[in-house]
Amino acid sequence: TFDIPEGVAGFIRSEATRNQAFIHGNVAAFQFHPEMTKKGVLKLVEKHEDVFDKYYPFIQSRNEIVETDNHFEINRTLLFEFLDRFFEQER
Repeated sequence: TFDIPEGVAGFIRSEATRNQAFIHGNVAAFQFHPEMTKKGVLKLVEKHEDVFDKYYPFIQSRNEIVETDNHFEINRTLLFEFLDRFFEQER
């Protein structure tokens, strides 16, 4: 993960990762991947199959990751809405 610059408030956090996102001036930082497509996630999961052989309290199972079809498009839509608004501010 990353540290948030002094005086900046993060806006997304979880039990596993204290700092998952922040905005400061013209910088937006994310500790997750809203841009991922199902195809990209499948490749990632296949390449790192050994991760799912161990127990980690904050890692989803392979099935939980790849069976969330409806989230991919929603996440990408939210990402592009965010980017449109973020860059609109600089005009």
